[in-house]
Amino acid sequence: MIRRALVTLGLVVLWSAASVAATLDVATFRAHPPEIGTVVLVGYVVDTYACPPCPAGAQCKPCQGDHVIIADTPGADTRRGLVILMPAAALAQFRIGQRYRIEAELRAVRSTSPFVGELHLRAAQLEAIP
Repeated sequence: MIRRALVTLGLVVLWSAASVAATLDVATFRAHPPEIGTVVLVGYVVDTYACPPCPAGAQCKPCQGDHVIIADTPGADTRRGLVILMPAAALAQFRIGQRYRIEAELRAVRSTSPFVGELHLRAAQLEAIP
């Protein structure tokens, strides 16, 4: 089995060929959301967001969390993308317009929307554009 080493947050994560074969694009993920657990996605970063700092003792608006939005095409409408939540330190590795292979954990959340889950970054790799 082929394995690739990815670096994220200072940790080396082994990416097996089996997980690479199950890679989903954004449209496929939206059409057929997988079960809760690990998912491998490929897409272009169309937006990044870092939560603004909140001074100690202040009452700040809740923030969804630091994240990137990926879509199937560069420059796509952010509303058609997927939000990948991540620690602030990981956000710096992503560039708008670049294509990435992202391993994320799909976690269940309480919601009234048809898609009930949050994607949390586990590892990412810059992809060559085909």
